[in-house]
Amino acid sequence: MKIKLIWIAGITLIGLFMIGMLAAMPRFSNADSSLSPVSAGDIIKTYQNALLGPLNKAASEVKDPEISVFSQNLIKSYELETVGSGGAANTEMSDLVPDIARIQKTALNTTLKEAGKQLKDKDLSDFYHSFITKCGVDK
Repeated sequence: MKIKLIWIAGITLIGLFMIGMLAAMPRFSNADSSLSPVSAGDIIKTYQNALLGPLNKAASEVKDPEISVFSQNLIKSYELETVGSGGAANTEMSDLVPDIARIQKTALNTTLKEAGKQLKDKDLSDFYHSFITKCGVDK
């Protein structure tokens, strides 16, 4: 009995799917092809705005001027504005993916370097800079 119910449910789902496809056929055949196609350049520009928009908005909402400048410099160092900048003809799909490893490394390194700029004691500053260099910052 259970097997018959499973078969009936499966056939019903397939039937509903087929009815939906048949109902959509007139819309596919009457699709308006007179619309101008979207250029690859427009797609790349939209993609870049999607990458940079939230980061720039977050950086602009920071009230502390030092943190705001730091955030803006950090965003610029990610070089996201160059993602997909090979031009429409030269851009591969892999060019549209930011280098996540480089972004993570830049975020870590920039934070450590900026923290070192706040040290006033020369001995402590020298120690800190040699320490972060040995840890692999900027390598």
